[in-house]
Amino acid sequence: MAHSNLANTDFMDAEMCMAILIGANLSKAYIANVDLQNADLSDTQLQDANLFNSNLMGTKLCRSQMLATSLNGAYLGGANLTGACLRGVYLQEAVLESTDLTDVNLEDGDLCGANWDGAILARTVLTGAKICGITGTPRIIEDITCSYLYLDRNGSERVPAHGNFHKGEFQEYLLCCSPTTDVLANAIKKGRKMNHVFISHIKEDIDIVKALADELEKNGITVWLDKERLQPGEEWHFAIETAIKKGMYFIACFSHSYLARETTFMNEELNIAIEQLRLRLDDEIWFIPVKLSDCEIPHFNIRSGKSLESKQYVELYKDWNEGMSRIINLIKQSGAGVQ
Repeated sequence: MAHSNLANTDFMDAEMCMAILIGANLSKAYIANVDLQNADLSDTQLQDANLFNSNLMGTKLCRSQMLATSLNGAYLGGANLTGACLRGVYLQEAVLESTDLTDVNLEDGDLCGANWDGAILARTVLTGAKICGITGTPRIIEDITCSYLYLDRNGSERVPAHGNFHKGEFQEYLLCCSPTTDVLANAIKKGRKMNHVFISHIKEDIDIVKALADELEKNGITVWLDKERLQPGEEWHFAIETAIKKGMYFIACFSHSYLARETTFMNEELNIAIEQLRLRLDDEIWFIPVKLSDCEIPHFNIRSGKSLESKQYVELYKDWNEGMSRIINLIKQSGAGVQ
């Protein structure tokens, strides 16, 4: 069936679909304008096939344990892939122009050299995908799920190199630039150069906070302190908000002095950090409460049933060396902020 012309063929019969398409070799087949909704095309070879304007809603194209479905070089312009499973599928050099990829799982897929100009990426899963050489600008980009990507064909250049994108981060990169691989890769690398640890504190605690920051810097961990990082003439609120959102960790330093303050800019930093916590997974470690003295952790509501007091804290006032060791080991383990 390598060169079969299946144009306008009716595959609505599920048994016929299973019998003809599973594991079939349809390389270079002309299957334009065909209705293959909910068909099982797992392990089917469709490289260089023409699937223009076809209905592939809910189609199963996921990789099985034995083989991988190949759509390398396939023409999928205008095709409807809503809800399709393309996890682990080969899409090298595929044409995805104006293709509807709403609710599509592309996890671990190979999109190297694909063209997704005008495509719809809505609630699309891209975690673990290879995007080397991808071109074009999607028409719709919303609710993307992506923990990490690969910028090369052999899967060795992982971004982020350690840890994962925070929720919505990769989508921000897609929205801010024309996503050819080079431009997108540069945007990601530039954005993640803010690979620092933000320390929030009040001025009364600056001496011990400086000691904390110095200890981190000695261990190769980049620290963001407002007094040192803010540039003359810089809009401080925007700079601090950006630094918190882009920081790989947020360290909040609590003390009796903090609790005694009625007003402090630290509360504004904490509110920004709490908003970030609400966007992150429950098990993601990003917010590190640190006690500089024997004090209570203030109540900040994160989400229903969870508050800041539920976060595990570090008691630096009890054992400085042990507390610093815990913080440094945590940060180095993820590679965040480490030069």
